[in-house]
Amino acid sequence: MKSGSFNWPVIGHENIIHYLQTGIQNHSLAHGFIFSGPQGIGKKTTLRYFLASIFCQSQTKLPCMSCPACEQVKKHVFPDIEWVEPELDDKTGHLKKNISIGQIKRLKDKLGKYSFHQTYKVAVINQAEALSVEAANSLLKLLEEPSGETVIVLVASDYHNLLPTIISRCQVLSFRPVPQKLIVGWLNEQGVSKDKAEAMAHLASGRPGMANKFFRNQEFYELQLAVAISFINVLDKTIAERLNYVSELLKKNGQNYTAKSISALKEINVWQLVLRDLLHLQIIGPKYVHHYGLLPALEKLSHQVTTRRLMLKIGALENLKRMLKNNANPQLVLENAIINLI
Repeated sequence: MKSGSFNWPVIGHENIIHYLQTGIQNHSLAHGFIFSGPQGIGKKTTLRYFLASIFCQSQTKLPCMSCPACEQVKKHVFPDIEWVEPELDDKTGHLKKNISIGQIKRLKDKLGKYSFHQTYKVAVINQAEALSVEAANSLLKLLEEPSGETVIVLVASDYHNLLPTIISRCQVLSFRPVPQKLIVGWLNEQGVSKDKAEAMAHLASGRPGMANKFFRNQEFYELQLAVAISFINVLDKTIAERLNYVSELLKKNGQNYTAKSISALKEINVWQLVLRDLLHLQIIGPKYVHHYGLLPALEKLSHQVTTRRLMLKIGALENLKRMLKNNANPQLVLENAIINLI
């Protein structure tokens, strides 16, 4: 059993943290876990403290984050932890779309060897949705017949995108949005003013990691607002001006097709958030508005469109995102979207 008190400075997710800490303390961890939730929700922060606590050498505080084991965990070089994620394609310079069966076979070989520290062997599979069918089936066999004290952690945005047979053999830990008051409180502790903390927390949408990013990088936060403001302003423009807006947006990303597709996806995500803000204003008021700092402009715009049209357009944007992920032309997708919105 592990001794010492736990020290996980994680915002929210109390039930998940208690469950993991109990498993560490009693040396009774499951063989398979799925950490599921959107980007910035706290999966990787929790994972970092989880892994460090398993291997930490401190007798008083878990994790201490300063012993050799904790330092190696932070740097992803601890010998008893294997990391798997989509690899870089040497030909294109971009990440491959899938995690290959070859990667899982290599993982099996490594997990089959003795632990350097006579304790757990851990595998972390990032972007687990990217597992190819063959890789997923190979991983399933590993989950069905784990060797020794092996722990496999799959990190995914949505566990429903994984094979049902894999899900059934893992403990699913769903990271849900953190109450806004906890995020506001944390931002206040960092010295952020009450009004700005409220605005940041609204835009973070229950994601502590995103709130932390806003705090650490104020320019990034202002940029998110600027994109939303540009979109709100362009809705009052002519069709020609809207098309020019799309053209200028994509020019910023050069001629790289992949970069343009990623840019288009990010833009549509912002458009969806703005439309959802309008929907929230019409149905339940400003409490759940993401772009709280833009409330006057949003309230003005909300009177210019019906609730039914907003719902239809939010759904239409979701379809366009799917098209982009299936390699549709990003310029045509954005032009089609911007012409037919409000």
